[in-house]
Amino acid sequence: YQSFLDELAHAAGKDPVQFRLDLLRVPRSLPAGVMNDGFDGPRMARVLETVAARAGWGTKTLPKGTAQGVAFYYS
Repeated sequence: YQSFLDELAHAAGKDPVQFRLDLLRVPRSLPAGVMNDGFDGPRMARVLETVAARAGWGTKTLPKGTAQGVAFYYS
């Protein structure tokens, strides 16, 4: 799932973290009668922003042959 999101971000020409943040900020509504399972996009976006900032996402020059990656999972 996360690798596929990376492929979509690449195809869209977007940073993988920003791509995920954009998706998490899309307002969602559940159909009538569907129990809310606790999905909280804004909270997940704040966690992703915090992790990216602490990791120095996009601000570091990385040594040749290394990279940064991002993934998260909701359950």
